[in-house]
Amino acid sequence: MSQLPIVSWVAGMVTELQILLLIFCLGLNIYLFITCRLKNHEAWLDLFFKILGSNYFSLFIIHRINIEVVFSLNNPDYPIEIGYWVNWSLGMMMFFLFLGAYITRSNPIARANRLREIIYPLYCGSLPMLIFESFSFNRFELVRNSDVLVTLFRPFVDIDPGHWSGLSIALIIFGHSISVWALFYLRRSFGILAEVRNFVSGGPYRYVRHPLYAGENFAALGFCLLFPSWFNIAVTIIFLLSQRLRAHFEEQKFLKTIPEYKNYMGQAGAYLPRLNKNTE
Repeated sequence: MSQLPIVSWVAGMVTELQILLLIFCLGLNIYLFITCRLKNHEAWLDLFFKILGSNYFSLFIIHRINIEVVFSLNNPDYPIEIGYWVNWSLGMMMFFLFLGAYITRSNPIARANRLREIIYPLYCGSLPMLIFESFSFNRFELVRNSDVLVTLFRPFVDIDPGHWSGLSIALIIFGHSISVWALFYLRRSFGILAEVRNFVSGGPYRYVRHPLYAGENFAALGFCLLFPSWFNIAVTIIFLLSQRLRAHFEEQKFLKTIPEYKNYMGQAGAYLPRLNKNTE
């Protein structure tokens, strides 16, 4: 009975956060409409995807904050290692950068106009979320009532959120660090669809063509090792293969739009620095 006041207070805080989120999203949408459509006369499709992306990242940020608030207040004495908070901070920083980039991003030079340039990137972007959130699927009654689904989602080892394996956390922190580094240079050129904005070749892009994807791959591998289940293994393999094909589609778009991109491909590797640089 002593925990009931805390639970009630947490529930009230979550409700207040949700209300604040709705107010924030409404204000953000009005701001984007005024600045992008009325002031800068951006196309309706560009405005739609800018609003869609910024709202999605806002929802995800508040979702992760809600989880931490509820867990911390309901388990005040639970030991959380420093690695957990480093990873959580980097992950949140990455999504705040995603949000900022979506709000301020520039108009595309070459728009996405094919299914593989619109639908396929959205599919690829959803796969890491399935990996990151898979540990919570067993909370659903539908999963708990099915032996097949329990076996599919249940990790092979007992999971203690406060005690991360060294290799898992190293991969996740390394991956998130690369992604944050890439986003600092990508900035207004960031996008989910296969579109061409400004050609970025500084920072990590000086060495690899897709540092953001490389960082996401390392983080996905780390989460798969942290929560090893049949579901996570299958989704991680699918994600790694799909991500490489996604990068190929983007490169084809750049080759048609940016003449110097072909020479850039000879200088920088896809995910790892190129040892033997070629120029034409």
